[in-house]
Amino acid sequence: MANQPGLSAVPWGYGVAYGVGAAVLCYACVVLLLAVELTTMSRTVGGTTSVALLSGTLGDFYAIHLGATTDLALGVRGVETVPRSVYSLFPPTLLGWSGWQAARTAETPASRVAAALQGASVVVGYLLAVGVSLVVLVAGFAGVVGVSPVRILLVAGVGYPLVWGGLGGYVASSVFRDEKP
Repeated sequence: MANQPGLSAVPWGYGVAYGVGAAVLCYACVVLLLAVELTTMSRTVGGTTSVALLSGTLGDFYAIHLGATTDLALGVRGVETVPRSVYSLFPPTLLGWSGWQAARTAETPASRVAAALQGASVVVGYLLAVGVSLVVLVAGFAGVVGVSPVRILLVAGVGYPLVWGGLGGYVASSVFRDEKP
């Protein structure tokens, strides 16, 4: 019982940094793919304000976290040049990598469970980024249809980073367990 992982072994600073980093990269990837989709449209998109574009891309950012939203009429996706499955790969990949990094950067974990906790620490930063983006969305685009802030916070802000970050930390510990002294 003395070797049980505790919350004191969790790298909260790394978790915040890697979690925010994963959210920013995930959003940037969504915007990049949306730019690809918009360039393939046969018609131009005119008269789009920066607030509408921001709210649309944030809507798509939430929607790529499966289960976080209902079908959003808010997003700017729709051309289907890039399949939705490609979009949905970003959160697991980036959160898994962030959890991997958080576990590898922190002190050597005593067990795989401790490494999973270290990886899951990205939930703090990712939740912070999702929360701030929700405030921006609601402040800039009142009356958003299809967006439940509680659902988005629970699924995208908590569920995804806990599962995928924890899995990344666990895998990092499993892969590099023999390398550490």
